[in-house]
Amino acid sequence: MIETITFKDTKYPKFQSEHFAAQFVFPFADKILKGIGFDIGYGEPEWILPDNAKRSVIGIEKDRYLEWKSEKADELIATMRTEETKFDACFLPVFDDPIDFIFSSHCLEHIAAPPFEVLNYWYTRLATEGILFLYLPDFSQKYWRPWHNSKHKHVITRKIIKTYLNESGKWTNVFVSGVDLNNSFVAIAEKVQMDSYATGKTCKQLTTIKTNSSNVAGNND
Repeated sequence: MIETITFKDTKYPKFQSEHFAAQFVFPFADKILKGIGFDIGYGEPEWILPDNAKRSVIGIEKDRYLEWKSEKADELIATMRTEETKFDACFLPVFDDPIDFIFSSHCLEHIAAPPFEVLNYWYTRLATEGILFLYLPDFSQKYWRPWHNSKHKHVITRKIIKTYLNESGKWTNVFVSGVDLNNSFVAIAEKVQMDSYATGKTCKQLTTIKTNSSNVAGNND
């Protein structure tokens, strides 16, 4: 028997209510993500994207210290320039070198800051050719819409995320999947070039800087 849940007269597989969405895309991440990177918004320590022979992961979760296991991550964390010990999606640690990837599953929609300001901020932490790997809830799951679920602050559709990644000028090799059995989708992209590595700034601070520079230039877009 297939166990289901029902919301607003629509049936979904029951496993959608059991959290740990990231498990469904770990096999794809294993094919793509190498080097040292962040898992932002992992939830529980046992849900962090696992290390493997090609990858070391540093977990970022709100109001917690960093989670990591590998010696390679040890070496990078030893160069941390940030004095604070707790981080979140809008306040990431700064090291001597940028990171190779950012993985984030079912997190971006929970962040109060506008999602594309957050992504622009994450971009500043990546090395050239660094990879952004997002797993996001699809609009087709009615319960995940913000007016039904107060924990979700934004609607981020496949069309919107693909348009941002293609039009922002920051990313190349953009791929956005269809909807899977978890009523979610994957978006991946590669950073175009290393033109900025923000040190100690937050989403809000970077947004302020961008807004002020636009005003000076007379850009009203």
